Amino acid sequence: MVVFKKVLNVNDSSNQKSKQDLVQFLKTAPTSFHACQKIAEALKSAHFSELDEKNKWQIALGGRYFIRRGGSLVALQLPLKKLQRAKIIAGHTDSPALKVKPLGEFEKEELILLNFEVYGSPILASWVGRDLALAGRVFFQQGNELLSELVFYDEYPLIIPHLAVHLDRSVNESGFIVNKQEHLSAIACHKSSLPLGKSFLGTLFKEKNVVHTELFAVPLEEPRFFGIENELLASYRLDNLVSCQAALSALLSSQQSDDALQACILWNHEEVGSETCEGASSTFFNDILCRVNDLLGNSREEFFTLKANSMTVSIDVAHGVHPNYQEKSEPRHKAFLGAGLAIKMNAQERYASSGELTSSFLASLKKEGIIPQTYLCRGDIPCGSTVGPLHAAKTGIQSIDIGIPLLGMHAAREVIHFADDLDLIQALQIVLNHK
Repeated sequence: MVVFKKVLNVNDSSNQKSKQDLVQFLKTAPTSFHACQKIAEALKSAHFSELDEKNKWQIALGGRYFIRRGGSLVALQLPLKKLQRAKIIAGHTDSPALKVKPLGEFEKEELILLNFEVYGSPILASWVGRDLALAGRVFFQQGNELLSELVFYDEYPLIIPHLAVHLDRSVNESGFIVNKQEHLSAIACHKSSLPLGKSFLGTLFKEKNVVHTELFAVPLEEPRFFGIENELLASYRLDNLVSCQAALSALLSSQQSDDALQACILWNHEEVGSETCEGASSTFFNDILCRVNDLLGNSREEFFTLKANSMTVSIDVAHGVHPNYQEKSEPRHKAFLGAGLAIKMNAQERYASSGELTSSFLASLKKEGIIPQTYLCRGDIPCGSTVGPLHAAKTGIQSIDIGIPLLGMHAAREVIHFADDLDLIQALQIVLNHK
C-alpha cells in the first residue's frame, strides 16, 4: 500500500512562484533550442558566465559557468577549494514532435499544407485535430554573415484535421490509424490568401534570406492546472522539461562545495537515440570535465580519481499508473501520481541505477524524511530508457535514474501532480548539498 505524503502543500505561498515559474518555462520553451535559451537567461541572472567551446577558457575555483552546444547545455558550479569529485544532475531538453520536411510546403485541393516527418516517438493521434504552431530556429544570410534566430510562430496556427466519421465508420472500433507519410500534413492557409509569388513559410520569414530551418509543429494549448486544489498539471513537453526545471531550481539554490563540482547536464536528442554530437552518447560532457580538471591544475591521474568519486542523478519522467489501464503497470511497483518521486530500475540496465549509488541515495533521502517510490515496467512490456545508461557508459561515472510519475507520456498533452515536482526538487537539493 502506498502512503501518500501530504508533506508539501502545492498551494501555499512559497510554492505559488514555483508553479508560475514552471508554467512560464513550459510556455516559452516549445523546442530544445528555446529551453536552452531560457535556462541560459536564468543562469546569467544568477551570475553564471557563458563559455564558448571554440575559444580558450579562463576559469577559477568558486566560479560559475555554462556551455551550450545546439539544444544541449552544461552548467557548472566549481568547488571553492579543491576539485576532487562531481555531483551531476542529467536530463534532456527535447520531446517527441513533428518536424517540417526541408521541402515540406505544398499546395493540394486549394489549400497550402506543410508536411512533417516524425521526431522521436510521439502518440501521433494526439497531434491530429489540435491547434499547432511552428517553432524552432531559422538560419539566414545577412550580408556576409550567416545568422540564426529562435522563432515561435504562435500567431499562425496550423491544424491536421480528422477524417469525418462518416468516411471512416470503423474508427471508434478499430482505432485511429495514422500513416506517417500520407496523414501528417497540416493545413497552413487557403492558397487564395497568399500574396502573389509568396509562400506560407516565406510570409513567416518576412524579408530574411533564409538558407536553412529546423522547425517543429508544437501544440498551442497552454499549460493548465486542474483539480480541486489545482494540484494536477496538464501540458505538452512535461517529458522532460519538468525535470530540466527541477534540475535548474536545485542547482541555483545549492550551496557551493569545498571539493565537489556541482553540474547540471541537459541533453538534446534523447528522444531519437542520443547518437549525435550534442546527445548523451557524445563526448560533450567528458570533454568539459577534462578541460575543467586541467585548467584547475589537476593531474591526469586526479582526473580519473575525480570520476571514480563522482555520481550522476539522471532525471526523466516515469510511467504513472493509469486509472483506465492499470493492468499495464507492474502490480507491485506502480508509480502513483502524488506519491512522490520514483527510483527507476531495470534488470537489463535500461535505467542506470547502480546498487552502491541507489543505497546511498535512499539513505540520504530517508534522513530528510523523503521516501521514494520504486518503479519497474511489467516483465512482458519492453522498458524504455533515458540518458542515464548512455552517460554512465560514456563517462564511467556511477549513476541512478529517478523521475516523477506522468500520464500520457509522448502525447501532445501529459499530466503530472505538482507535489511530485516539489518532492523532486527537494531530493535534488539534498544530492547537491550532501557532504
